[in-house]
Amino acid sequence: MKLRPFVCGSSVILAGWLALTFVVHVPPSHYQKPDAAPVTAVTRHQAPVVAAAAHTPAAAVFSISASR
Repeated sequence: MKLRPFVCGSSVILAGWLALTFVVHVPPSHYQKPDAAPVTAVTRHQAPVVAAAAHTPAAAVFSISASR
């Protein structure tokens, strides 16, 4: 048996077995809903958008030393 057909056939069999096992053992209530928004995206209030460069004072810029 040649190596390429063996690897391709084995991967197809393994992928099919994993898909069948997933469908049989995972209940449909655990499937992700495609139209539902993620829980982290829902907020009650939004923080104001602040540009970082506009509020950085010149004194906050530190020089970097090359010595240890």
